[in-house]
Amino acid sequence: MSLSESTIPLDEEYRDTLEYCGRTFHKYSLETGTYFAPVDEEEIERLELMHNVLSKVFDNRLIFPPMVTLRKILDCGCGAANWAVDVAEQYPDCEVCGDGADMTLFRV
Repeated sequence: MSLSESTIPLDEEYRDTLEYCGRTFHKYSLETGTYFAPVDEEEIERLELMHNVLSKVFDNRLIFPPMVTLRKILDCGCGAANWAVDVAEQYPDCEVCGDGADMTLFRV
């Protein structure tokens, strides 16, 4: 069975957002208590800033254990996917998959 045959579209109710105190939140995540951070442009900028600061702190080192060959990486809770994109660029032969609570944070 191919990936497209085993994939179903996400129900629109999971994409609904709500505004609170001038910020956008993922409604389903708030209702289920699974994710409490906003999912708006301001949050994307915060995640990108955090990624850039940590990249400088760790001298652009993305993976810490010594790895001979990387074949597949799953980044769970990837936020705006900055780390996953950087890893994919640094290791072009590696399959990188990012998964997050709200796909609106992705810019890729």
